[in-house]
Amino acid sequence: MGNRMEHYETEVSEYDCACGAGNYTISKYKYRDDYSSEEIKTVSLINCSTCKDDYLAADQYIVPKQLDQILSEATAEVNNLCQVIKEYSLAHYKKDMIHYVTSIPVTRWYALWQIISPSIQTFRKDLKMLNGQANAFEYHLMGNHENTIKRIIATLEKCGIEDSKLSQWISDLGVLTHKETQAKNEINKALFKGKLNKKYVTYEDPYWI
Repeated sequence: MGNRMEHYETEVSEYDCACGAGNYTISKYKYRDDYSSEEIKTVSLINCSTCKDDYLAADQYIVPKQLDQILSEATAEVNNLCQVIKEYSLAHYKKDMIHYVTSIPVTRWYALWQIISPSIQTFRKDLKMLNGQANAFEYHLMGNHENTIKRIIATLEKCGIEDSKLSQWISDLGVLTHKETQAKNEINKALFKGKLNKKYVTYEDPYWI
């Protein structure tokens, strides 16, 4: 086996589907190496001609495709506008923002941006490295859109920058975020978990199924 992950068992759970005439299965393919490191790959499958066109399987649940599509579109709108706000802000006010965060105590920058990781000690060390301030600025405006926009808005406010275009986009973002939250709530209400019919383990290599 060595360092290569190899399949050792598959745990299969079979549930009644929404219409009651068929079922959906959750298969957890388990892999392990000689050092006891493990990986699990989960595959969900709806085995029902009535439900497979209208539902998606996710974990132990199935959810209407229509609601999933609505959420996907709402999330895409939020992400797209966040990207627009970020690109515009950096194109017009990056120097102002960098000047502000690097001119205040490190602890205030850390608190303003609500940084959780790395620790304040590591953050302080990172800033002292070559191009550390610029790299930290760029790095902590990557990733999660929500955190990025909050950090940009907080910094622009501290800089005393007012921009009507940005203000309108931020207002629009609030509307889109509310729409996304509503879509998530609708999905949570529509989640269906069928009765567990059977659960078993198979050792057949998934690559040969």
